[in-house]
Amino acid sequence: GLILEQDINICIECTNPLGPHAIAINSITNDLYTASINSDFLFHIDYENNSILNQISLNDEELGPDLIIKSLKPIQCAISEDFIFVSCQGGPWANGTDINGQIKMYNRNTLDSISTYELNVDSQPWHIITDTLSSRVYVALSGESSLGENGQGVLCLTYTNNGFNFEWKNDNEDGNMSRPHGLSLSSDRMKLFVSDRSNGTIYILDSQVGEIISNKTIGYNGLGGIATTSNPW
Repeated sequence: GLILEQDINICIECTNPLGPHAIAINSITNDLYTASINSDFLFHIDYENNSILNQISLNDEELGPDLIIKSLKPIQCAISEDFIFVSCQGGPWANGTDINGQIKMYNRNTLDSISTYELNVDSQPWHIITDTLSSRVYVALSGESSLGENGQGVLCLTYTNNGFNFEWKNDNEDGNMSRPHGLSLSSDRMKLFVSDRSNGTIYILDSQVGEIISNKTIGYNGLGGIATTSNPW
């Protein structure tokens, strides 16, 4: 049931709808991070005191947080001890250009930019989780077949203080993925569970190399949501 309901000021001076989409919380330090899918801005908030600690543009243009841009379109963020990672959908932009899907890495405290990993325009990065013990980032690539290519798949990156390193990428090798969406690791961190919001399938991948171990169809046409990060495996 609902424990607490309160308004949190993401951007006091903003009048346009921000559309906060990406979100991550550190309940120990009361840190809340959220990114606006409309203005491409990342906000760092102390939710206990309802105060804005920092905000940055995900774009190089450093435009204001109240300006609707919708070019990078951040979808989700995940945190580790020192870093915050943001998946950006990208894709066709309103001005006629195409924006590559991107994974961005920032210092969790200062929001200083550390690294950006770029994919193709049809990749459509979606949900993202971290395995801090192995310094890994897992990303579901939802894909966009209407762009003439199939970008569906799952990406694994490792990270250091200096940025990202490529680990593996499953480019929909068995041809069955439609719109990969949610992610979850098994308790031993050896299996990666991926939900598909289009075909109702859960894929189980070897988290170390990205190969599909098995899959299970549990519904059709519209299985969505993000897989829980607490599972019985």
